[in-house]
Amino acid sequence: MIFSIDLSIASTGVTVFEDNGKYVKKLCLKTNPKNKQNVRIGIIVDSIVDLFVEYDFNLSAIVIESGFLKFIKASNALRRIEGALMYALGDLEYVFYAPTTIKKTVAGKGNASKEDVQEAILERYDVEFSNTDESDSFAVGLTYFIKEKIIDWEK
Repeated sequence: MIFSIDLSIASTGVTVFEDNGKYVKKLCLKTNPKNKQNVRIGIIVDSIVDLFVEYDFNLSAIVIESGFLKFIKASNALRRIEGALMYALGDLEYVFYAPTTIKKTVAGKGNASKEDVQEAILERYDVEFSNTDESDSFAVGLTYFIKEKIIDWEK
């Protein structure tokens, strides 16, 4: 299994794929902004660990959208979540892609909007998204499978 993750302290999107690129499950992990940051990080990490257990520890990689430095407070929170996740899940393959790489790979241009990315996914997959966090995590996973030449994304 591959977990693809769009990290956010407020609303983390997670998509589960089989190693061959077949979509399995998606979810959005929301946290309460009234809670302290360490509590919110714990909720996110515990939820992902629970998912790891649900899939019988059958996880070969975690693919994550890398953070950006424009908003330092948010970037620091993402780094803390990444560190806690790596500690909790241990020795797995962790792959990081920049937002522009994901947008260009899935939607064809590095400055694509979240809606453009979602639309590109919906052209090829019969899936419904509750929010852009879910579609973003889906796109993170697709980027991995496209870059690794596991799925063909050409039209």
